[in-house]
Amino acid sequence: MHTEEVWQWNNTGEIYVWRYLEASRGWIGHHMTADREGCRFLLGLIGIIRNLESGGRKKFALAEVTKEQSGVPNHGKKTISLRRLELVFSPELEKDHFVELETEEEVVFEMGRARLDEFEKGIKDIARGDGDWAMSGDGARLWFWW
Repeated sequence: MHTEEVWQWNNTGEIYVWRYLEASRGWIGHHMTADREGCRFLLGLIGIIRNLESGGRKKFALAEVTKEQSGVPNHGKKTISLRRLELVFSPELEKDHFVELETEEEVVFEMGRARLDEFEKGIKDIARGDGDWAMSGDGARLWFWW
């Protein structure tokens, strides 16, 4: 596999990442869901970057989260919907490494091998209509929703 494959893997479907401004303690962190095509895109991307010797990264657009998607009981009412996500995987990082870095409209999820596997499980759960769980590490938390 070559890094060109990462750049040629085009974003399809809708992917949503948001956070609550007034989150109760249990809902702190970023939240994610996607439609079927968005899940397919993410799973394909994970498959590509996992097989690169030096890891890989990809930045892509996100869709605006709707009230229906963010309407979780006991959550904060106001959301910040992020516009871009950069997924960064490096096999050189500690396997449990997971960091979220947020700028004004963008979030970076940086992870090692074990967290990439967990992220993949989260995307598969979304595709099956499962969810309502979070992966966490290094002070970061990412919730997966159906």
